[in-house]
Amino acid sequence: MKERTKQILAALIRDFISEATPVASSRLLKSGQFLVSSATIRNEFAVLEEVGLIASPHVSAGKIPTEEGYRYYVDELLDTSSREAQFQKTLKKRLSEYQISRVKDTLFDALRLVSSLSGNIGFAGVGADLTTGAE
Repeated sequence: MKERTKQILAALIRDFISEATPVASSRLLKSGQFLVSSATIRNEFAVLEEVGLIASPHVSAGKIPTEEGYRYYVDELLDTSSREAQFQKTLKKRLSEYQISRVKDTLFDALRLVSSLSGNIGFAGVGADLTTGAE
């Protein structure tokens, strides 16, 4: 499949996902992503329809992706590297927050125990936090 055909399929699917209406060639042209004529996009639509990646709900409608079109988009065209990187970054941040929270909880528990056993007030600092324990 030509690169332009893949780009048109990806643009059609993204548009259909956001608008939930059949996508006309003129709408893809208005997006400014393609510097070709409406006829060229319709020809690419015909190729995509021929291979079963898009369909037309009725004669005068635009095109919609088929199940096969969605599968091809997810498997071949969707850029998951940036999403995976963002996911990993978020996961590391949340794990770090969880670990800090666990350290704070453990420190607080130890502080309360020492404070109650000694009968004195206790103070502990974690980063910018100041945790106190008193009985």
